[in-house]
Amino acid sequence: MIFALLSVLYFLNVLSRMLFPMFALRFAKTYHLSPGMTGNIYLFLALGFGLSLFFSQFVSAKIGEQKTVCFSAIFSGLLLSLFPLIEDWIVFKFFLFALGALSGLFLPSAIAYLNRIFPQEKLGRSIGTFSSFQTIAMIFAPLIGGWARFSPGELFFLLGVLLIIFGSLFMVFAKNFLEKSYPPTIAYFKEVFRSRINQFLFAFQILAVGFNIGIYHIAPAYFLKSQAVSADAFFSLMSLSRILGIFASILCGFLIDFLGLRFSLIIGLLLTGSCTLFLGMFNPEDVLLVFCLQGPCAIALTTMVYIAISKAAAPERKASLISLFASSSFLVGAGIIPQIMGILGNWNLHSFGWIAFGTVGIFMGFVLYRKRMIFQKVGN
Repeated sequence: MIFALLSVLYFLNVLSRMLFPMFALRFAKTYHLSPGMTGNIYLFLALGFGLSLFFSQFVSAKIGEQKTVCFSAIFSGLLLSLFPLIEDWIVFKFFLFALGALSGLFLPSAIAYLNRIFPQEKLGRSIGTFSSFQTIAMIFAPLIGGWARFSPGELFFLLGVLLIIFGSLFMVFAKNFLEKSYPPTIAYFKEVFRSRINQFLFAFQILAVGFNIGIYHIAPAYFLKSQAVSADAFFSLMSLSRILGIFASILCGFLIDFLGLRFSLIIGLLLTGSCTLFLGMFNPEDVLLVFCLQGPCAIALTTMVYIAISKAAAPERKASLISLFASSSFLVGAGIIPQIMGILGNWNLHSFGWIAFGTVGIFMGFVLYRKRMIFQKVGN
């Protein structure tokens, strides 16, 4: 029951943020935004989310993972319930930052909590299944954006109520472990980034978030503005891509448990980078199938990186390591990269962005192929 509650909260946490790209064109029309300014939506969300991910390690060290999860869920719900009152673009940006900040407290503590309730031999499968709820949220987001007849205000209000309800249930039924994570120190940060494995994991985290969340953010505006496909058809394709991602997320957890982490990461980087590169090599209407394949590859890669980080850290350090890596990587991958793509869109250079980003992923796959020894700590 605890795993189910935590998974539902993760689903609602992700859905509350993933709905914003679905309404990007509507927000752009309402607030008279250029493509570059539309990127501010993702930048402010990612800025709040990234900073919160970093500071979540201090919060969880102080009050414990269970209370951190509850605080994130309940106060995110309260904030979302106020969305119908927002009418000004400046206020909207502050709202996005605050929502990102409250949402960001959730993930590091949730994954650390999973480490406390599951044995190590089942950790890969549990995190793989847990991560699939992010994918489920990313399936529902385009369906809601394309088919729901509710206004954004009504949808976000409903999400807020659900977060409050399930956050309260988790507070009642989940155990609050007495032992807490150690608060991070400057010496700990230096120790983390002196490690070669941690340097690689940090780079992979940035790529995974960019391939997964960053591209998900900018794809609706890119494909719909090009008129390569109707809105209903495109949102259906996005959902199909993320449905395939559920199976990819769960499967990669089993593959890592049985076939090894390093080999799985190499395949994930090469496939995801290649699909992203192809998005920029052809016209939008010619790469819709590639777009459907890019999503599952990116989701699998993201899950692999989370598992690698979980295996690389000591139990008492998992929350702080995850929040440290995820904060910076989310800010870059889900905020700065979509902002850059939006600016490139002002100059009709979207294709260059796709090609450059995909090439970096392929390059890192080959680098990992040559650096076998550094992955001995988390398994070959």
